[in-house]
Amino acid sequence: MAQGYLSHGVCFPTLNQAIDNHYSLLPPVPMPFPTGDMYVLDYVYLDEGQWQYRVTLYPSSQQQQLTVTAYGTLDTIQLPVCDVLNDPMTNFQDGMELGWGVATVMVVVYCIMRLKRGF
Repeated sequence: MAQGYLSHGVCFPTLNQAIDNHYSLLPPVPMPFPTGDMYVLDYVYLDEGQWQYRVTLYPSSQQQQLTVTAYGTLDTIQLPVCDVLNDPMTNFQDGMELGWGVATVMVVVYCIMRLKRGF
């Protein structure tokens, strides 16, 4: 069994690839505050498997044109282990190829039968 890591329904062979997939698919999160200011949390790519979070403040006051940004490190995430050889997506693609092959054979047989009987 070749061990991999599961991220968003896809099995990746390395933990770094799975972490990159995980953080790249997370959308920015707007966080409004009672003062009217808006904070936005998103994730910044540093290197393979290394990400940091970014919180950006967008002040509501017209007098404050300054945008404040803070960065922080992320803890290592725990991703479920999966079998790379039995990846669900690979199984799905294999099934699609088989299905199209069967459908093609059925269309060819139908055309041959129609030719024998005449149009």
